[in-house]
Amino acid sequence: RLAADHAAGLVLNGAGFSGLNGAQAVNGPAQHVHHPAHQGVPHGDVGGAAGAVACNQERALESEKYKGLLFFILMMIFNFVWSPLFFAAEAYFAAFCAIIMMIILSFFATLCFFRIYIVSALAMAVYMLWLFYAAYLNLAIIILN
Repeated sequence: RLAADHAAGLVLNGAGFSGLNGAQAVNGPAQHVHHPAHQGVPHGDVGGAAGAVACNQERALESEKYKGLLFFILMMIFNFVWSPLFFAAEAYFAAFCAIIMMIILSFFATLCFFRIYIVSALAMAVYMLWLFYAAYLNLAIIILN
């Protein structure tokens, strides 16, 4: 099970993708928020969480597993969209909407993960805290501009 957690964390780690956005410097508190050095830990944690859920073999939990993984994949799509919106396009409101969608989708993924593997749900809960912090900073940029 640990090998599956580690492998999924490597495969699903968003730092490798989100860090390739050609980020520009942003004046204000958010310039260090989505720096690739900070992305590895939260993305690796949720990648491992999704990997642990995906490797679950219990037939009774199949429906919950696939629902949770669908929410997770949709959340990661919004995650990959956020960096270009915020840094390259400087579309701060659109980026804020993407973070709100990530929070909603991660909440539903966390509920599904909780029914399958509590440790995965805890990793998702930590990620949700990260999302709330990023949303707060994104909103601060909107207000300050």
